[in-house]
Amino acid sequence: MVDQTLYRSVLGQFATGVVVVTAADGDGGLTGLTVNAFSAVSLDPPLIMVCPQKTSVSCQHIVKHKKFAVHILTASQAETAWAFAKRDVDIGDIAWHMSDSGIPVLNDCLALIECRLWEIYEGGDHHILVGEVIHMESSSAEQQPLMFHRGTMSSLPHLEAI
Repeated sequence: MVDQTLYRSVLGQFATGVVVVTAADGDGGLTGLTVNAFSAVSLDPPLIMVCPQKTSVSCQHIVKHKKFAVHILTASQAETAWAFAKRDVDIGDIAWHMSDSGIPVLNDCLALIECRLWEIYEGGDHHILVGEVIHMESSSAEQQPLMFHRGTMSSLPHLEAI
């Protein structure tokens, strides 16, 4: 048996980006969650994956509505990431709009990826959701991405090319 506390501690050594995944909540509103399990899967067709906890209400809405958006956050959006990381939190003050694809999307992110649900795979207590990219946007502003390391949010330190 693997000790879960040690498991989380060991995996916390891996620095990752932070994304918020949003979907329609069934009442024309916004639901979402923060994940750091996000990756590109394929160029042709363009596919990405996210791994939300199965019991998450937002995950259930994604599966039901078959569309979702992935938001790559700026270093200044840690508060947004923490808001979506908590259950039953009021996200009423977070600025968002409905996209042309009918997906609720956050305003002012580093990048936005809208997807149609391509496939669902079992992954223990999480789903592995593969999404087909249907729309993308990238900010033209030079901003640092939000990073997650050892349980804290931070910006990317200045890195020298090697």
